[in-house]
Amino acid sequence: MGLDARVRYTKRVIKESFVTLINEKPFHKITLKEVCDLSGINRSTFYNHYRDIYDWRDQFEDTLMEFVDSLIGESNRTNDITKVLTAQFENMRKDKDLYHAITSANFESNIME
Repeated sequence: MGLDARVRYTKRVIKESFVTLINEKPFHKITLKEVCDLSGINRSTFYNHYRDIYDWRDQFEDTLMEFVDSLIGESNRTNDITKVLTAQFENMRKDKDLYHAITSANFESNIME
């Protein structure tokens, strides 16, 4: 069952806030107050979804890896790497700010390795 629209919206604005802040400073210097202020949510709303900002990053990385795994699975099923790469590049084009943030040193993660 999919997430309700309010949950999707909340998670999207939190992600967008992190992307904005990661482009400004290292992840460890981002405060929950900054995320909440930029997202327009209160702390309790954030805590309904994540334990802390590091939990957000862990869940985000898990989601990203699930997406990559699904692309690899699709490639294995169809034997069409071109289709898979096209889908990945289209996703990167659509979310270029996000990909810029997660590939920067400010993201402070080993996900790219």
